[in-house]
Amino acid sequence: MRALTAGLDTAGITEGAVFRRIWVPPAAPDSPPPLPRLGSEALAPRSIARIVQARAAAAGFGRLEFGGHSLKRGALTTGMQQKAHAAQLKRLGRHKTFDVLGEYLEFGDLFESHPLRDVL
Repeated sequence: MRALTAGLDTAGITEGAVFRRIWVPPAAPDSPPPLPRLGSEALAPRSIARIVQARAAAAGFGRLEFGGHSLKRGALTTGMQQKAHAAQLKRLGRHKTFDVLGEYLEFGDLFESHPLRDVL
């Protein structure tokens, strides 16, 4: 909440959509590049997915390997790795069941920290 409040204060947002379009207007000839501008309308429903996919492609990953849910999956997996209680993760992800939560978690090598890993 502190980060969100600080971001809203910095952007001067007191009402309306929280997550808004940001763009850089075209530069005028022979002038410095313009600063990004903050719109007043909410992001479109697929905006986050398009942003994540563009950044993934720029980093050398397949564009379609990632989407908006990648952020949710990553946040929940990080919470699990930080030993957050499963009930907290379930609430954070707004999952109705623990089974659905389990579909979002990336467990990696299940035997990496297993007490019998050297025996198996």
